[in-house]
Amino acid sequence: MNEETKRKRKRTLIIFLALDGLLLLAFVLTCLPWAKRTSEPGISSALLNVNRIPDVASITLSKADEDGTRQEIRLFKTGSFWSGTDSSTGTTWPADNQNAAKFLEVCSQIITVKKAASDRNSWNAFGVDGKSSFTVSFNDPDGKAVSEIIFGESDYLNSRIAFRTGSQETVYFMDISIESYLNLSTSFWADPFVYPQALTGYSRLKAESALRHGALTSFARHEKADYTFKKNFENGAAARFLIYGDADDSDGSYTVVPEFIPGEHLEATEKETIKGYDYAYRMSRWTLEKFSEEVEQQ
Repeated sequence: MNEETKRKRKRTLIIFLALDGLLLLAFVLTCLPWAKRTSEPGISSALLNVNRIPDVASITLSKADEDGTRQEIRLFKTGSFWSGTDSSTGTTWPADNQNAAKFLEVCSQIITVKKAASDRNSWNAFGVDGKSSFTVSFNDPDGKAVSEIIFGESDYLNSRIAFRTGSQETVYFMDISIESYLNLSTSFWADPFVYPQALTGYSRLKAESALRHGALTSFARHEKADYTFKKNFENGAAARFLIYGDADDSDGSYTVVPEFIPGEHLEATEKETIKGYDYAYRMSRWTLEKFSEEVEQQ
């Protein structure tokens, strides 16, 4: 047998093994519970009844971390604006009104879902057993659940995610686009602006032209701040910003602790909420330089 014949046989064997491997992979994928096709017809439904949106006073998002501890973000509405708390920093902060409103809108839209399984024995396979699932609860002012959804495994191959409601055992599939809201990032849920909309009353368009702050952080206030700035707003509100650090940290940023005095036009509950914000965030050297041009140093 000459060398050319040996090379041809070797190439043929490699191609055969590659095809065989692809067929085996396809077989394995079809055996996975979330990849099985179902003959169940689509069902038109919504995660949240659109008529119940006015009843939603808070939204709790939670997920267990690797050691089993449940981490959560709770958004709550006071008057015309949303605020939030999180288990990561343990602070209260102004929430991004646009993202909160959009999430309610997305969850109240009529969508097509398909049944994946009909009993609780399948919960673990689809990741909706509560151990690794992502739970969203829409609650009324008394804390009673208006709607609770438990999201499980994502099937990226078919662009869908498994879920069930808190009141049913049936597991369904829905479009995976909802996944962008299934996160516990304060960078996503917190108001991103140095001058939060809850305080200023700015429209989203006007707020977009203002400076943005960095990531929220846990911070124990200590001694005297390195810099202190104040700013008054057109609606009678005011703010004081305590700046800590001299940008010699590894990321070259400062820590900012804001204090707010709400305008007199707000309701008493709105004022108390704004006064109760106790969050801190990082601010880059560049942002601080721009910020110092807009405020008055004390």
